[in-house]
Amino acid sequence: MKYSILFGLALILHLSGCGAEGTLLENEVVTVAQVTFSETRQLETHREVDIQYPTTGTSLAGTLYLPLETGPHPVMIFQFGSNDWQRENIPVGTYWTDRGVAFLIFDRRGLGESGGICCDDNIKLLADDLLAGVNAVSQYPDVDPNRIGLFGFSQGGWVVPEAASRVQHLAFSIIGSGSAVSIGEEGLYSVLTGDEECKRSDLTDQEIDDLMAQAVPSKYDPREALAIMPQPAYWFYGGLDTSNPYRQSIAVLNDLIVNLDKDWFIELYPDGNHEFVRNGAPCQSDGEFINTIDGIAAWLGPVLGLEMSTPE
Repeated sequence: MKYSILFGLALILHLSGCGAEGTLLENEVVTVAQVTFSETRQLETHREVDIQYPTTGTSLAGTLYLPLETGPHPVMIFQFGSNDWQRENIPVGTYWTDRGVAFLIFDRRGLGESGGICCDDNIKLLADDLLAGVNAVSQYPDVDPNRIGLFGFSQGGWVVPEAASRVQHLAFSIIGSGSAVSIGEEGLYSVLTGDEECKRSDLTDQEIDDLMAQAVPSKYDPREALAIMPQPAYWFYGGLDTSNPYRQSIAVLNDLIVNLDKDWFIELYPDGNHEFVRNGAPCQSDGEFINTIDGIAAWLGPVLGLEMSTPE
């Protein structure tokens, strides 16, 4: 299925909340001191290479998916939502490899073949892991190290800006249903909307916004990272999102676009929920998914200098 690489992200988001702290479990693996690549697996539609690489205090494992054609290719590195995502529960399609873009999916710290402890909301540590992946894939001969970017979804919307703010050489960032306000503010929004109970509250949007305006940032706050994040970025939101305070997030982003001349684009899908289910209820992760991926491709193509039209 062409869209499964994006819609697969949505299908696993119901496993956890946007910024919630999950059960902490330690996964012991043999830590590698340097990046290692497996032999290439040649499939009918793409190529795959398994990769292991060191990160802060442990090592991670992932799979690099490559187009059939010889590169060097741009690469997209995925960072999903909170809790237990790993390669075995993420559907993988060929949408990006068909268009000349490689991508890396790795087992979250503490899961699968990755070491460490899962699954807390230490955004700075998760950003370490994401940048370790950038360093790792940049060493693969078929990768263009100057065209590596990040794709964060839900909790990944905090991790990506934190990682991107630390380096200059990333080519792009893409963030879906990602909060531009603090974890504490996001948690308050989830309570006010009824998302914590997976049932929409009786409060109006205006009542929610009035209460949110009184909130003080707490726990991790992405505003500092956003202010110094240098890359072009694409942000997309659902207008029925009861998990992420999208109106407040869009306001923060627009302020930075105007005042700091950010090369950012914001897309709002009014009838999409957190997982981009059309007219979806809180916590709903099945139904008709909105096609958000073509909008991403239309923005990303010029950034990478690629033609992103549907392959023959």
